[in-house]
Amino acid sequence: MCITGGAGNIAYAFIPLLLTGQVFGERQVDLRLLDLPHCEEVLKGVIMEIVDGGYARLARVSGGSDTLQAFKDADVIVFLGGFPRKPGM
Repeated sequence: MCITGGAGNIAYAFIPLLLTGQVFGERQVDLRLLDLPHCEEVLKGVIMEIVDGGYARLARVSGGSDTLQAFKDADVIVFLGGFPRKPGM
């Protein structure tokens, strides 16, 4: 599963729901967080919090800004985010 906007507030609120089984039930989740390149440091912090949370539904978590890698073989992609576009995007 991939979540876009993984470093954002909407994803931050959604991830605990996902990893406690409130979204897809008892399934294990291979979670990939995708965000813009300048957000990769924030993604590292989000990943640390997820790992520290000890979620029973979490099989694996990773993050980055490579869309092809994040989407590859994903069964579900959740497009989140409300960041307004800026010059150069």
